[in-house]
Amino acid sequence: MKRLYLFICALVMCGALLSGCGLFEPVLSASGGPVDEVYLELTVGSDVDSAALALNAGEICDVLESRLKATGCGDIMTEFFDDIRTFEVRFTCLPMDEEALVAEIKSLCAPGVLIFCEKEDGSGVLLNNDDVASAEAVVRDEQPDASIQIEFTADGGRKFSEATTRLQGEVIYIILDNEVLSSPTVQSPITDGIALITGDLSLEEAVRTAARIASPPLPFPLSAGEGCNRNGQPLVFETISENA
Repeated sequence: MKRLYLFICALVMCGALLSGCGLFEPVLSASGGPVDEVYLELTVGSDVDSAALALNAGEICDVLESRLKATGCGDIMTEFFDDIRTFEVRFTCLPMDEEALVAEIKSLCAPGVLIFCEKEDGSGVLLNNDDVASAEAVVRDEQPDASIQIEFTADGGRKFSEATTRLQGEVIYIILDNEVLSSPTVQSPITDGIALITGDLSLEEAVRTAARIASPPLPFPLSAGEGCNRNGQPLVFETISENA
């Protein structure tokens, strides 16, 4: 039987989250007590055709499960409620501060569309999600920051080798969800089928980003919706910045 929760959190669209809106104060229960688990609803918009959604509901679950498993922050509780538009996930890696929790929600809802391309505007696509076999966060002794290591499929590795051979001395843009993650200048052909994304990344950021890269893109946008703690008490999400 579906849990009955009383929620006080308004729906926050994923697009708003991705644009930097929707930052929240630390999460508390309605009584002001600490929260050790967060149950969160993720919803597909009503503009998505029900028949198409029904065909892709399983894929959405697989993507969410893959991302949650990769970050170690939680799991998917139910595939859907009364209709197939709402999914419930549980965050168990708590206590988690406001900034970290919002980052996890943003990453979970993000489309996850990856391209390697010749131009910053996304044109001249060289590789995409289909060419990725795996992605993981790595920390190297000689580097203070974390990196993301992408291993390509056999076909993706061939494409990457050809691209880096042809574009020596030029920039390749690595773009995830319309954001440039890295724009390295090709120094020499890369023939081992592996790309390394470096930069000012914390380990947590690298893990979240690698999880988005490693999973297939979400077939439809998701909204981060209402939440409660394990006892069904509503959570208090107070918006502190609309234009951060």
